[in-house]
Amino acid sequence: MQVPSLIHVRIAHSDPLLQLGLRTALSRFGEFQLSGPDHDEADPLSDWRCPLGDMRVLIADHASGSEQALALRGTLVPRGAKRPAVLVLTSCASEVGIRGALESGVAGYLLTGCSAEDLATAVRCVARGGRYLATGVAERLAESMINDLPTEREIDVLRLMAMGLGNKAIALELCISVGTVKTHVKALMQKLGAASRTEAAATADRRGLLDRDGSASALGAVRFAHVRHVRSSPRGLASPAALASA
Repeated sequence: MQVPSLIHVRIAHSDPLLQLGLRTALSRFGEFQLSGPDHDEADPLSDWRCPLGDMRVLIADHASGSEQALALRGTLVPRGAKRPAVLVLTSCASEVGIRGALESGVAGYLLTGCSAEDLATAVRCVARGGRYLATGVAERLAESMINDLPTEREIDVLRLMAMGLGNKAIALELCISVGTVKTHVKALMQKLGAASRTEAAATADRRGLLDRDGSASALGAVRFAHVRHVRSSPRGLASPAALASA
């Protein structure tokens, strides 16, 4: 009788406590070979150099998972090896953050607080070449597909609008004209299906567009990482730090 091969999983989450929890949870199942982040972090394929017959999975946080997924898409995989799938475990449930990660090439998206069974199922799914989205993530993604997402500048306006700033104050804060602010506010009202600024802020908060941790700029950060990866120089593109602090 042939013994099934183990699924090799590298745990590279930025949170040490979550790393420990992930290792503990997956070790219960006996079908995963686990490795930690004690290898060359600059090379996403540092663990995947030798040819193996089974698939592999990289579990990471939102930021590093998105960046490594982009890097893997542009990296030649050694003959006999299989490109690892990236599974993200994060607290970011915003539409922008989810879509940004998936656009970068992330195969699985889990939210912190998921069960060990959900985690194991996600690992098995992406290891087979599939995609796995937590239930809440799938619902949020479906909603984002129905509704147009605000642009990065509109999100900047939205955040200030949610803080109670008027058009003139927003214009001064963002160094744009009042007319431009009014244009962004009108577009936001349409995209959010809101009749007032208060309703727009409430809808944005419900949809995760006002995450305080800066994850609402995740799509812009992912696009920046992609541009940096291909070494081009787009016009007027801010750094991820600037996007997060806008």
